[in-house]
Amino acid sequence: MGTDLQVIDITDENCGPAMKALTPLQRRFVLAIKEVGSGRWLRAAKIAGYQGDDHVLSVTGSNLGHNPKITAALVEIGGYTMQSIANEATAAVLSVLEAPMQNKGALKLKAALAVLDRIGLGIKTEHTVNINKTETSTEKMILEVRAQLAKNPNLIHELPLPIQKLLADQTKKEAAIDAEFTEVTTDPDANLLGG
Repeated sequence: MGTDLQVIDITDENCGPAMKALTPLQRRFVLAIKEVGSGRWLRAAKIAGYQGDDHVLSVTGSNLGHNPKITAALVEIGGYTMQSIANEATAAVLSVLEAPMQNKGALKLKAALAVLDRIGLGIKTEHTVNINKTETSTEKMILEVRAQLAKNPNLIHELPLPIQKLLADQTKKEAAIDAEFTEVTTDPDANLLGG
């Protein structure tokens, strides 16, 4: 194959669903990516056994690396890899937890919190969102003036004309919002002119 690394063909019984959906050559490409790392499409294509010059293999590798089926297979084998090292990770966490506290308090706490989080006893976080409607200074002023006018309606004549106009406009807007209506049905055959 012209490379220092080789990958072997794997059979269907040794594949998860995503790997089973691939051709044997594509499976080798996925295993090559696992070995050489993501983004090294040319090298992975060579290791997998694809044919062509470097330009052809670079394009082939890039196309394969962006293929959704290949991506799904990479995620699948990545998950298997993580599961296979779970025992080592657990042993490492346990060794930290069981070690004497000598200058390892923070590390021990992190390890303990990680274990608790993984078994469903992690720290709960809550977020509270308060939405407060704040009134603009104009709205505030209108409310204050109306409160004073409710106590003494004659004050309206002492207000400057722009404020009187603002209050009148605001009242018109509110009246339009709170409009009442009466539903009227008409008989299309009735003579509306009364004749």
